[in-house]
Amino acid sequence: MHRLFWTAGWLFLPSCSLAQFARSVPPPSAVPARLAPPVELYTRGYGAIVGVQQGRYTFLELGGEANWRTVTLSHPRTYGVGGNLEYNFGRGVLGWKAFGWVRPGRIDFSYGANLVYYTDFDRVRFGIGPSLGYKLLGFHLLAGANLLAGNRAMTSYNPFYFTIRYYAPIQKKTGFRRSK
Repeated sequence: MHRLFWTAGWLFLPSCSLAQFARSVPPPSAVPARLAPPVELYTRGYGAIVGVQQGRYTFLELGGEANWRTVTLSHPRTYGVGGNLEYNFGRGVLGWKAFGWVRPGRIDFSYGANLVYYTDFDRVRFGIGPSLGYKLLGFHLLAGANLLAGNRAMTSYNPFYFTIRYYAPIQKKTGFRRSK
C-alpha cells in the first residue's frame, strides 16, 4: 500500500506541472508570426572579374560586377549584375556579355541569365543564356548555355560552357537601414 501511494504521487506530480505550463502558454493567435528587427545590415560593392571560359573553345573574360545583399541569420539573398568582354585568341572571336544572378542562401547555387553578343568581325550572333553557378571566396564557378540567333555560319562560340571567374572587390560598403 505504501508503494502504491509513492507510485501514484510520482505519476501525479508531472501531470500537475505540465498542466501549469499549458495554462501559461499564450494561444497561437497572441504570438506574432515573425518579429522583424528594427534595422537591417546590408553590404554592397563592386569590383573587377577575370575568368576563363571553356567549352568547344577557350575564351578569356575581363569585366566588372556589382553585388549587394542583406545580411540576415536565415535566408540571406545575394544579387549581382555585371558585364564582361570575352575574347578567343585562336579564332579571333570577340564577345560581350551582360549578366545578372541571384544566390538565395549562404551555400546555395547561384542562378543567372545572360544577354550575349558574339562577332568574328565578319558575322554576328546574339541571344540569351541561362547559367547555374557556385560562388565561394571570390571564385564563381558557372555552367551555362548560349541560345543564339543571327548568322548561322559563325560557329566559333560555346553553345555549352564552364567558366571560373575571380571577383576582385574594388569597393565594399556595409551599412544599416530601417527594415521594411
